[in-house]
Amino acid sequence: MTTRTATGPFSLINYGVGWDVGGTPANGDTFVVNTGTAIMVGGRFPGSTVDLGREFDTNTGTYLPNPNLVLFGNTDLGTIDVTTQTPDRSGAHLAVVGHATVGAIVVHGSPGGTELTGTLAPGSRLTTHFEGQPRTSINLTGGTLDNEGSSVVGAATISSNIHGHGSFEVLGFFGSMHIEGSVSAGQSFKLDGVSNLTVDHPADFHATVDLTSCRLPGTSTCSVFMATRGPTTTISSASPREAASSRSSGSQREASPSPSATTPTGSSSTRHSAPSRAQVS
Repeated sequence: MTTRTATGPFSLINYGVGWDVGGTPANGDTFVVNTGTAIMVGGRFPGSTVDLGREFDTNTGTYLPNPNLVLFGNTDLGTIDVTTQTPDRSGAHLAVVGHATVGAIVVHGSPGGTELTGTLAPGSRLTTHFEGQPRTSINLTGGTLDNEGSSVVGAATISSNIHGHGSFEVLGFFGSMHIEGSVSAGQSFKLDGVSNLTVDHPADFHATVDLTSCRLPGTSTCSVFMATRGPTTTISSASPREAASSRSSGSQREASPSPSATTPTGSSSTRHSAPSRAQVS
């Protein structure tokens, strides 16, 4: 196993072009990309890690541009590790053209915040799960995300349609997740204390939502916002019986607190019709 560091504006993972170490790359190698663009064209590297970092230019006294990773065709990669830990806000960009399978995408927090942006070309698919930390942001657009496994996010905005069988945990202390696409029934969401979930299309949201970890004594610490064609509906974490009732006919509506947040998933105790299959416990 060899560690290879990108040396130019473009590096090819499959063919050993643009790295500080010669020879043909092999499964199990680590690829360090601190700036520029690394491209993987097909191939299977399920034991390899691509480390997307950040490089400081001592000549100019500034950081070089954020790194980019392009996965083209049918690709299989072990881990994408985003380690751009700098005092200012920084991050990396991921582009998928085709079907990319990544064992895990790990985003490390930094003083200024670390952001991973991902673009999936039309008809493309990314199969993975996310391991985010506090002070991180994940933004994904286009295509289809197969969330397979237990994802953790600090802040995330996902407009890709979410399929697969997995879960998302939104970290507490002002964690947030914004769902702009559809979500299949194979997914579940868990909100930790002082966090929120926003769903743009409730009729296309078929996941379950767990709010049991949200409560602090005497307070309502999480919110689920279900957008509608009319006013937005706010669902308080302290009111599981109202949680599935996100269609309202008046002004913005916030459910009143209730003494318990233990209504089982799929409970029939809701008092209004729900606009989607979302279930909240």
